[in-house]
Amino acid sequence: MGTNKYMSLTKEDLLDKIREFYEENGKVPSSKEIKNPTSIVYYNRFETNKWNEILTLAGLFPVHEKGYSKEYLIEKLIEFTKKLGKIPTRQDFKNYNVSPCHDVYYKKFGSFEMALNEAGIKKFIPTEKRIENSKALIKKLGEALGRYPTVQEYDSQWDSNNALCRRDLDRKLNSKYNDICKEIIPNLKANIVHNGYNKDDIIKDILSCVKKSFPIIPTYSEYLELSGYGYTYRTILKFCGITYNEILKELGYIPRGTTTIRRSKDQMIYDFIKLYKELERIPTADEINSCKYCASHPTYASHFGGIEDICLICDIEYIPNENNGFGYITKDKNGDYCKSHAESVITNYFIDNAITYDKEYDYFKIPNFSKKDKRKLDWRIIYKDKVFYVEYFGCYTNSKNAKMQKSYVQKADKKVRDFKNNGLLDQCIFIYPKEYHTKTLEEIFNPYLERE
Repeated sequence: MGTNKYMSLTKEDLLDKIREFYEENGKVPSSKEIKNPTSIVYYNRFETNKWNEILTLAGLFPVHEKGYSKEYLIEKLIEFTKKLGKIPTRQDFKNYNVSPCHDVYYKKFGSFEMALNEAGIKKFIPTEKRIENSKALIKKLGEALGRYPTVQEYDSQWDSNNALCRRDLDRKLNSKYNDICKEIIPNLKANIVHNGYNKDDIIKDILSCVKKSFPIIPTYSEYLELSGYGYTYRTILKFCGITYNEILKELGYIPRGTTTIRRSKDQMIYDFIKLYKELERIPTADEINSCKYCASHPTYASHFGGIEDICLICDIEYIPNENNGFGYITKDKNGDYCKSHAESVITNYFIDNAITYDKEYDYFKIPNFSKKDKRKLDWRIIYKDKVFYVEYFGCYTNSKNAKMQKSYVQKADKKVRDFKNNGLLDQCIFIYPKEYHTKTLEEIFNPYLERE
């Protein structure tokens, strides 16, 4: 009875409905997704209970339980990789709200690495081969050092050598790292405390790596890569009495990255309040950086957002001051006011590179957005006749401790979804704190501006 009203539809008409769904939604429909008529009508008319057979007749690839064909997933993965300009991580899928999500690739291909392999993006290396590469790396490092390589020394090179990370290696071999080293390089000694280290040699090594990387100041993990056999965090602290980032400050450089290995978020808040009380006012970015007991201001930004946000958490009345940079009103090179130091830095990048830009651009002026949309875009830029929409999510964090942060993240995620739903994701450049504090602006923008 339920199928009578569809008797006038031919089999080709039914197949056309499946094709229409694919064109409108960009994915092959599962049997549960097809409506008016339902899949029951198709099963009756085509005399089969296998949905994939019907899809094949429609000229579409068969699907798995989530409704995505293998070919479709590969196509989307290649597209997303080209957009990013690098191999995407799980966090990239989350940050850009990409669908299909990372887990779909894992379930369909067995692992994300296998999906990358089938897409021709990165060759898949079996676990057995990675274990061999791990052993070879330990042997190479051991022979160069004359001892067991430390965990940090191994971790700084495992990825570039197509090996396993230390934790995976321990798990696969069901053994502790030092025991693995003992089996591979039995004639060498374990990496115990070395009294031969001295502060001058450590600082000299760090300074040489800074010079290699300048004007980009390397994070600790980048320092290990540049040095090849850099000093461990514990060694630096033991023989120098201060951390890697504190050494950078003594050398006159502003650290990048985080120092939270020694400070919890509660401690960072306590330090901020302490500095505020000492100064009897809200501190500037330079004052935070020069403070001996505070983490660097990029660290505060990556965890809490701007100074205004930190003040809210600390129950401190926020008073803007144009003479301060981090979280305060400041000016760009054109003399226009900016809401934060990061905004002025990014705007100055546009100015220095002759990129046409509009700040605080109205969402209702963007194609496909509602004329009633009252939101403001950070920047609309035009480069080589191409239009891009730029948002810097300066307060974005995975922390769930503060209601303010949760609200901000929800609003940011909604912006990403809205651009995607309006078909403009390819023209978007979303910048998150982790990227801003660990990459140069050239590294952030060039993959978008210079792509064909």
